[in-house]
Amino acid sequence: MTDFKTKGTIFDVKRFAIHDGKGIRTTLFIKGCPLRCPWCHNPEGRAKNIELMWFSSICVHCAECVRACSRQALKLNDNKIHINRERCTLNADCVSACPNNALKFSGRVVTAQQAYEQLALDKVFYMTNGGVTLSGGDPLAQVDFSIAVLKLCKKDGLNTAIETCLYAAEKDVMRFVPLVDQFFVDIKILDEEKHKKVIGKGNSLILSNFKALCKAGAQICVRIPLIPGFTDDDENIREIAGFVVANCKKAQIELLNYNPLAKNKFDTINETYLVGKDAVPLTEQEMGRKRKIVSDITEE
Repeated sequence: MTDFKTKGTIFDVKRFAIHDGKGIRTTLFIKGCPLRCPWCHNPEGRAKNIELMWFSSICVHCAECVRACSRQALKLNDNKIHINRERCTLNADCVSACPNNALKFSGRVVTAQQAYEQLALDKVFYMTNGGVTLSGGDPLAQVDFSIAVLKLCKKDGLNTAIETCLYAAEKDVMRFVPLVDQFFVDIKILDEEKHKKVIGKGNSLILSNFKALCKAGAQICVRIPLIPGFTDDDENIREIAGFVVANCKKAQIELLNYNPLAKNKFDTINETYLVGKDAVPLTEQEMGRKRKIVSDITEE
C-alpha cells in the first residue's frame, strides 16, 4: 500500500493553534495512547478504536437513544446515559435518534492523504512561521499512519512537530527523526514505581527513547504537567529537570499548569475523573517559583 493510502483513526483537527509549536499551526489529533494519566486532557483519544460519547450538557434525557438501540447498549439512570461498550456496535441508530446531537462518535477513519489535505487547508496561514503538529492520543500509537502524514507534509515543505509520551519501540521512534522538526515530549514522573502506580506503566522505555532522541540530535521540548497531588511536587520537578540536562542540555523544559476542564471530557466516555475535586491550577506566583527550580538547574 502506498503511503498516501495508509489509513488511520483521528478524533479532531484544531486550526490556528498557538500552543502546539512555533507560530500558527494546525494540529491533527490521532487516536490511541498506551498510558492512562488520571488528568488526561483528551481521554476520548486514548482508545485506538472509535467509541460512542455522551455530552451531558446538551442531553434532554428524553431516552430516544435508549429506545433506538436494538442492542440494548444504552440505559438512562439518574439523568445520565450509561453505555455498555461490549454491546455497542456503533451502528449510529442512537446518534440519529438523539434530537440534540448529544451522542457522537469519538473519531473517524481517514487516509493519510485525506488527513494531509485537511492540514494543508491552512497552509497560507502558517507557511512562513508555523506548521503542522501531530498530537493525540499519541502519534506513536499509529506509527505507519503518522509517518505517512508527515511524509506528505515534508514533501510540501511544511514545518512539523509531534506531541508524544515516547512509549513505543525505539525503532519506531527513530523513524520520526528525519520527518519531525520538533518533538514535544511529556515526562510526567521520573520515579519508576510512582510512574507505574499513577499512570499504569513504568517509564524506563520513555526515558530510554528520550536518550535515543538526544543522541540523534532531535530538537526536543520536554513538558512537565503540574497536576496537584500527582506531579507538582518540587522534588519531581528537580528530578526531571536534572535528567533532561544530564542527557540533552540543549532541550527546552516547559511547565504546564493544571487545567481542570478535562473532567467534563471524562464524563463523555462514562469514566471517572480521578484528580481530586479540590485541585486547582497553581497561582502565577507558584508557577514562577517552580520555573525558577528548573532554571536553577538548566543554567548551572
